[in-house]
Amino acid sequence: MESKDNKKSPAEIIDQRKKIMVVGITLVMLVVAGLWAFNIKSFVNPYSENLIKSDQQKLNWQDVKGRFENTMNDVISKMDKLDAQRQAGSVSASTSLDNLENNLNAKIHSSSTVSTTSENVKFKLDALEKDLEKK
Repeated sequence: MESKDNKKSPAEIIDQRKKIMVVGITLVMLVVAGLWAFNIKSFVNPYSENLIKSDQQKLNWQDVKGRFENTMNDVISKMDKLDAQRQAGSVSASTSLDNLENNLNAKIHSSSTVSTTSENVKFKLDALEKDLEKK
């Protein structure tokens, strides 16, 4: 059993927490004041001197504009090359399909042993499909 002397009243607990809060806030304020004293700017942004130097070297608008135009010209030329390659690929694909169709028609028409029975036609079409799949 605990005695009444060891128990703290709610008011004492609140007073103790207030003291801890006051001490914590005081410590935070002291740390901020110390950092301010040592120039907090150098701790937060060590590159501030470089920024000041770059501000002194003003950018030339003509230089920026020229670089931008060169970049855009490069992008446009590369896009044109890509478009030309894509069109050449589609033309060659359609040409290949036309050639295959012509070859198939030539084989069908030039065959002298074409019979009218459905079995022979089916056999020849299967053979031509296998031929096309090999290509």
